[in-house]
Amino acid sequence: MSEQVFKDNELLKANKSESYFAVVRRQFMKNKLAVGALIVLIFIILLCIFVPIFSPYSMQIFFADNRLIPPSGQHWLGTDIIGRDLFTRLFVGGRISLGIALAVTAITTLIGFTLGSLSGFYGKWIDTIIMRLTEVILSLPFIMIAIVVVALFGSSIQVLIATFGALMWPGITRIIRGQILMLREAEYMKACEALGINDFSRITRHLLPNLLPFIIVYATLNMASVILVESALSFLGMGVSPPTPTWGNLLEPAREMIHLANRPWLFIPPGVMIFLTVMCFNIVGDGLRDAVDPKSRGR
Repeated sequence: MSEQVFKDNELLKANKSESYFAVVRRQFMKNKLAVGALIVLIFIILLCIFVPIFSPYSMQIFFADNRLIPPSGQHWLGTDIIGRDLFTRLFVGGRISLGIALAVTAITTLIGFTLGSLSGFYGKWIDTIIMRLTEVILSLPFIMIAIVVVALFGSSIQVLIATFGALMWPGITRIIRGQILMLREAEYMKACEALGINDFSRITRHLLPNLLPFIIVYATLNMASVILVESALSFLGMGVSPPTPTWGNLLEPAREMIHLANRPWLFIPPGVMIFLTVMCFNIVGDGLRDAVDPKSRGR
């Protein structure tokens, strides 16, 4: 009996000494669906990195006599309307779509953390100005504004990243503000104030570590959103312009009935990749949210 009590006490001490991130990681690993989605997502990212490197075909070189060839041993996903290998272009397009999503998420996270921290930490007129600006951005028709910007400045990758970054930061700003409003009343923050620690250190060294799990959850969910929006704009011809491939503009042949009815290899692979990637990001984001939420951990 005493031996069992000793073991229980040792286990309790180990749990108490376990870091917050170790608890989150352990809880996330219990979610088999989220772990499986993460594995699939990593596999897709690795394919996007290495397939273009080792492929015998360039994404730009085309062969006039190989136009619209169905999938075969030579061209695993067939060729497009000017004879380019679709297998290579699929993963080059994945690189660009994922790169755009990563860049936009980094920009929106930086803007959101900065404005959300200022709004929640200082309050008063700073909070009022930032929240009113957030509400204005949220009230704008996102797709329409993006189409107008692309029409005016061109459909380059840089224009898309800048446009998405300028319009997609309010969500994370409100999340950060809400968390800081709760955390700034904590005892350790009052102790920091009593010790005379400056505001920058209090935000970056004491608040940021507590906000990091929420930022990670937001980032995974935002990656999925950016991929979907970029794909929609590119499918409509308002995204990244050919010949640069993205998963969105690789779907363009589906706009023509002859391809839609007779040549499914032109648009099914990018559609499947968009579906799998977005689904995996969402599942991983939900798994992280459950791991971060103390109520979910309690259940």
